[in-house]
Amino acid sequence: MKKRASISLILILVLTMALAACSGGSGLGTGTPEPADPKAEAPSNDNKGQTDAPPAQEVVTADPNNFVPALATDTQGEVTVWAAWPLESWIGMFNSQYPNVKVNLVVMDEIEGKLKTALAAGSGAPDIAFLDGGLMGNYNTVDGFEDLLLPPYNAGIYEDFFPPSVWQRFKSLDGQKLISIATDTAPAVTFYRVDILEENGFPTDPAELGEYIANADNFINMAKTLQAQGKYLIQWDTEPLSIYTFGIGFFNRKLEWQRNTPQFADGLDLSKRFKQEKLASNIDFWSDEGTQALASGKTAMTFLGNWGVDEIRNKAPDTEGKWRATHLPFGAYGGWGGASLGITTQSKNKPLAWEFIRLILLNNVFANKENIQYGGTPAFLPAYDLLESVETPNVFLGGQKTGKMYMEMIQKIPESISTPLDVKAQEIWDKGIQEALEKNIDSKTALQNIQDEVERVLGPDIAALKQQLGIQ
Repeated sequence: MKKRASISLILILVLTMALAACSGGSGLGTGTPEPADPKAEAPSNDNKGQTDAPPAQEVVTADPNNFVPALATDTQGEVTVWAAWPLESWIGMFNSQYPNVKVNLVVMDEIEGKLKTALAAGSGAPDIAFLDGGLMGNYNTVDGFEDLLLPPYNAGIYEDFFPPSVWQRFKSLDGQKLISIATDTAPAVTFYRVDILEENGFPTDPAELGEYIANADNFINMAKTLQAQGKYLIQWDTEPLSIYTFGIGFFNRKLEWQRNTPQFADGLDLSKRFKQEKLASNIDFWSDEGTQALASGKTAMTFLGNWGVDEIRNKAPDTEGKWRATHLPFGAYGGWGGASLGITTQSKNKPLAWEFIRLILLNNVFANKENIQYGGTPAFLPAYDLLESVETPNVFLGGQKTGKMYMEMIQKIPESISTPLDVKAQEIWDKGIQEALEKNIDSKTALQNIQDEVERVLGPDIAALKQQLGIQ
């Protein structure tokens, strides 16, 4: 946000350049003759019905609290969006500015498979695709998406409006291209039963508890006290390690292994302490038994993305008012969810596709405002300026207002890079960590064993990917 004051002038220039580029057929599939002076060009009705060359509209501001259409509002056309869930409100928002544009929203459970097939085939892809943040390894080494850093998009001018790790997350693996713009980002959160902690004399205020459980010994002490009553803070022995190292991926952008460090050794040692004390419930949150444990109070604490409050509400509605949200234990920060919108290179309507993304994601007027109103966590940081005026207390969390805390959390999420090798790496990692816990293998030795196995199994794939990306 630090450059917000000066960005309006920059955007005026850049959007003017963008419109000029659109009109000049510079990659957005346009064929309209370029006006001599796009800023001075009045919207023209002559272009009605042309989906590939909407007339330019003078752009007078880029204030995050305003939206100025970059295209003539009587533009006609069609744009197709593949999404993971219904986004009808987004269509209404877009059509409030562009009533003559038809937005085809295609909702599907598993976009990834169909999108990868369409990108590989060179046809059949939508104009805009909804990309899951956790699956960017499927897309960040392949061609198929517009580079939003290049003209006419010039999205780099928005970078300071986003948390650094979130912006980096949606770049190509080599960090050179911006594949998509983040819609939201979900901070990893601790949800806890305030009544149970109060009965046992532990801090119940979210800020005080967050500070208390930042200390591992305090957290273990709390876990021991509740375990003696048949109540639990963690599900699995591996959970402390996962939290302690939250948000750190398997590889960096140079495809170097990231999980053989003192931090991971300390986290594995912590998990061993929990295993030795038998402090894990071994109850899956997502199982029927997990639902019963939430309702009965056997699960007194759980760790999810901030969206988890809805999951707990659905599973244990009678516990309304007894839960609160705070920071992760051990002073950790991480993301647990989030998505983005990207424009495929196959799109025939790129000006409209970019205008859709600009309207939905890059101002406080439309979707970001709605997201804040409903307790969401948009990635666009200026949206949090709306908290005071539109945020409502969360009844399920006892009236807690979480917006400010979540805003602080998402700005501390470490950068995590997805790669196409992550699925195989995850399998090796899980097996090695489980073996280290069961056999009580020295933590540093266990981490080295895992790295050796990764290099043995994935070495050829790593070498091939380095060659493809030109990584030395």
